[in-house]
Amino acid sequence: MAAVIFETQKCAESLVEVGVPRKQANRYAELMAESFVHYADKLVTRDYLDARLDGQWEKINGRFAQMQSNIDLRFSQMQSQFDGRFAQMQSHFEGRFTQMQSDIDARFAQMQSDIEARFAAVDSKFTQLFWMMGIGFTVLVMPQLQAWFS
Repeated sequence: MAAVIFETQKCAESLVEVGVPRKQANRYAELMAESFVHYADKLVTRDYLDARLDGQWEKINGRFAQMQSNIDLRFSQMQSQFDGRFAQMQSHFEGRFTQMQSDIDARFAQMQSDIEARFAAVDSKFTQLFWMMGIGFTVLVMPQLQAWFS
């Protein structure tokens, strides 16, 4: 710490100039000098204060850096958890969509086979109808045609 210099003679002269009696001014200056000597070690200089504040700022900055790294770590952990949950949900939904797609494909295949069976039944009925009409034509119309052309 820098030494504090108190000039008692200069202080006494200043007091005398403003009207304080010399004896009283000298005693006041001596008391002031004793006070300065007594409290000089308790005075704080700018350099000392700057050094102490810089130390405190370093501690505070260190704490903030630690808190920031803790927060970053927690956010990355949460991000990992969210990514895992989203991947799990996506896998679950993909499985369900695949199952639904296979169910729909099976239903369409069943409907197609049902429709083909119905068309086959209709085709067989048309075939029967064709033969029945042919037989009916032969039985009913042919004798009449023979009668007209004979």
